[in-house]
Parts: sequence; structure tokens; C-alpha cells
Amino acid sequence: MPPPFTWSDGYEAIVTYQNISQPEYKWRNTYVFHDDHVPVAGDGIIIALIAFAQAMVHTDVNLVQLEVYNWVRGGPSPYPGGLPLLVVPVGAAGTADAAWGYSGSETGVGGEVCLRIDRIPSGPLKHGRLFLRGLIREGDTGAASGGKWTFASGTPLTALKLGDILVSTSLGEYIGLTTADPMYLMEVAYSKKHGTVGPAYPTASWEFIGPTTNKISRKSHR
Repeated sequence: MPPPFTWSDGYEAIVTYQNISQPEYKWRNTYVFHDDHVPVAGDGIIIALIAFAQAMVHTDVNLVQLEVYNWVRGGPSPYPGGLPLLVVPVGAAGTADAAWGYSGSETGVGGEVCLRIDRIPSGPLKHGRLFLRGLIREGDTGAASGGKWTFASGTPLTALKLGDILVSTSLGEYIGLTTADPMYLMEVAYSKKHGTVGPAYPTASWEFIGPTTNKISRKSHR
């Protein structure tokens, strides 16, 4: 088996969530970033990622922890490769109620209904996709019979509000940068089929797409 592919100064932050009342429901989101030194808990991008991750789930969900790994694909080890370089325990409930502007008690929807955000690279790569589970509430969505999910009128989940949260959590400070900056969110190309890695580009922007569905029964490779 060929050795794993790596990317210089490339890291992945993996945040883990857990439903508080039904702890068997756990899931993760991954963010790829560049750092010119081995990340530590006090790095601005780590602090911003934790704040943003908390704002993406409601008070019925805990943000368990954030782990950082070297960016690795392929090779004999399961993904993510090796032991984490950094583990930041959080153990705090989500703040989406306040961050997004929800009013009153809201009922959640199944984990397969997600908010999709596309991560737009600054170069010619496919867009990265972020599927946020545990954020959409029952009153946020609607659909014609047999049609696609859409956001209901009056939902607080809007592109404008996402922009506000990127500012308030400081995560937006790491979007739209260049390779001259020490820390930034990025996208790295990898093809398992062709056995190639790269190029990599800083993330130029995030695009708010809307509600979509995603399998919750996907096997973890970890």
C-alpha cells in the first residue's frame, strides 16, 4: 500500500457533538485549515472554530470537543490519520438559539435534515461542503408534496445571519485570506482514484445554500 498523502502545514479540526438527552446520537463536522506552526489551544483559529461550532447547534446538544489532526489521506491508517495533535475538551451546550435569533421553544427535526454551506476556494477546485446537523428546527422548513425542502418564511436561518455569526465568532477573520497569512481556512484537492493530492487554496468565501438531506447512518472511517 502506498504511503499516506499529507499537506504541509495543513490541519483538520474535527468537532464532535452529542445529543444531551439521547447520548447515542453523536456526529462530527470537519474544518480544514492552514497554520504555520503546530496548532495550540490558544490559537485564534481554534478559539473561533469552537465558538462557531457551538453556534451551529441548539441547547439540547453538547459540543463535546475539538480535535486537531495533520491533514492526511490514504495510507494504511484509518481516517483521520494517527493520534490527534491537540484535543480541546468543551463539554458545553450549543448557543444556536441566541446566535441565530430563535424565539421560544422550538422542536428539532431528524438528523438527516441539514443546513448546507458551500466553502468556496480561491482557486479552481470543487467547492467544499459543510452539512450542519442539529441546527434546523421544525418551523424552519417546508416543502411541496414530493418536492425539495425549502426554508419557511420567517426562519432566522439566513445568509445574512450566517455572515453576522462569522463576524461575532471571529471565524470570518480566517476566510478570504491569502497564502501569505499564517492561519486561514482552506480546501485541499485529493483524488483517491488517481493517487494525487493538491493543489490547495485558501477559502475565499462561504455560500449559504439552504436545507438539504444527508445520510446519518454513514459509517465512520475512524
